[in-house]
Amino acid sequence: MSNEKIFKSLKNDIRSFLKDRPEIEIFNFFIETKRFTEHYIASYELNGELYLVLDNSLIQEIKHRKNQPTRAIKAEAYLTFCKFVKHWSDRATYLALSPMAIYEHLGRRVPKTIIEIHNSLLELNNILSASYLEIRYINFHDAESLYSILLSIANDELELTKYIKKIDKISWKTDLSAPRGVKIPMSVAAESLPPLPILNYFHPWYVHFVLTGRVEQYIIDQSRHNPNAMPIGGGELTILFSKLNTFRKNILQGLGDIDIFQICDVSRQYREKPERFFIGQSLDKDLIKVLSYRHSLCVSSGMVIGGSPDQDEKISDLVKFMFSNPFEENEVRGRHIRPKYIDFMELIADICKEKT
Repeated sequence: MSNEKIFKSLKNDIRSFLKDRPEIEIFNFFIETKRFTEHYIASYELNGELYLVLDNSLIQEIKHRKNQPTRAIKAEAYLTFCKFVKHWSDRATYLALSPMAIYEHLGRRVPKTIIEIHNSLLELNNILSASYLEIRYINFHDAESLYSILLSIANDELELTKYIKKIDKISWKTDLSAPRGVKIPMSVAAESLPPLPILNYFHPWYVHFVLTGRVEQYIIDQSRHNPNAMPIGGGELTILFSKLNTFRKNILQGLGDIDIFQICDVSRQYREKPERFFIGQSLDKDLIKVLSYRHSLCVSSGMVIGGSPDQDEKISDLVKFMFSNPFEENEVRGRHIRPKYIDFMELIADICKEKT
């Protein structure tokens, strides 16, 4: 399709969607489209294929956008962003479904038959066909290979529900005084967490990382009795972790967030230098902030220990790091995509202005 036809089709679709909508909804549509696209631009700087990993909340937004008006704005904003990916970006990019997202789509249950799982996969592919992007599966190939993973998720959910209820009942009141200064609640929490249950799907490191934030908040709230050793929080990231696992009607929430976190941790992926990057796609503001923190790329130059056998080599590597630009390739990719992003957003802005 020519650029002119793409622009015309996009304009007609957005005009039709925004027709007779109040200004606040038009504004929100623009802001949401911009947010999704900006996140992609930051991800575009990474090397390799991009897998946009959907959480269930976004899937449900798209699924119900036509019969539930409150879902329409964010859903259409995401689908409009997908058109940017398809027609403006030149990077191989796919929508990706994790087993956990499918488990939540199934109502957090394991179907009794493989056929039911197969039908659910067909339903999801039909729902997401509105994006016009190719769909990929993460760590499974078909309904049969997905079945055993769903069983593992259900088992982990049961074990983690019992585990978190257990740590919620523990008294975390602690004297934070130390011979020199004050103990940091985050460190106390990390060392004090009871051993995790055996997990078959969720990665223990990420579960421990997130739950440390939960326990840190308990320690801070319960350990203010010593005025000479008042608790010092670990910052916004650990506060966000404490919000990723809550109970609603006695059901553990946030496992989908932990799933996105462990799959889409850009800092870890960057160190591993993979052929593809998994990028989290969510409507949850707390999860988005967590992913943004972990999107901050860090290059480790290593510690230099005096007298070590490789001391000279490490010093040389450190000097090279200090005077190099380790993100030069990322910056080149960024400069390539940003003009396209500007053109796209100007087009969206012009259409939105017409309707206000």
